[in-house]
Amino acid sequence: AYTLVATPTGGTWISTQPTKVVFISASTFVVMQRGVIDLIYTKSNTCGTSRDTFTVNVPVINAVNGIAQNDETGAYKWLKTV
Repeated sequence: AYTLVATPTGGTWISTQPTKVVFISASTFVVMQRGVIDLIYTKSNTCGTSRDTFTVNVPVINAVNGIAQNDETGAYKWLKTV
């Protein structure tokens, strides 16, 4: 399982491809298949709804830990192995 860290409280993560990534808690997911996966975070309050998309390219199931350690772009610093 993998956890999206530093997630703001009160929102929800979903996968646009639930056959590839399945959330097992609010910010923890398991990888079912390789491929490009969009994870969408949605938070609503009295001012409206805000969404942000985090795209992860999972080359193979066992390689996700390598993606989590890719700090070149900073894009994957939110991903942590649990």
